[in-house]
Amino acid sequence: MKYITLMSFLHFLVYALSGIGLLGLFTYVYNLVTPYNDLEEIKKGNNASSITLSGAMIGFTIPLVLLSFLGVNLLDFALWSLVVGAIQIGLFKVLSMLLPLGTDPLTPSYRNTAVAMTYAALSICIGLIVGFSLIPS
Repeated sequence: MKYITLMSFLHFLVYALSGIGLLGLFTYVYNLVTPYNDLEEIKKGNNASSITLSGAMIGFTIPLVLLSFLGVNLLDFALWSLVVGAIQIGLFKVLSMLLPLGTDPLTPSYRNTAVAMTYAALSICIGLIVGFSLIPS
């Protein structure tokens, strides 16, 4: 119990709750900027929506984990999370131009799971690159 103090517990609570809140905010904004409602598609059983959203959430969370450890303070944590979120959303926008996911349910490419897995993998890769780029040299 030497390492658990009231201050360390409060620090944990602040960063954990902030991280969860930022993840929720990112997921909400990501869902707004995509041309479809991922949450509604997931409720319908659309695996591609689940794959792309999950990859983006993981790709956003990896840098947050590192920021909670390396960040100077909570404001630093919050500001960098905005940068990370913008990068993830930018990645989606670029990928949607290069490798369309398909938004018309009447087409065979509608929410292609192979494309969705590529989106997810790239989101996680970018999250790792961005997260580890935050480590001071």
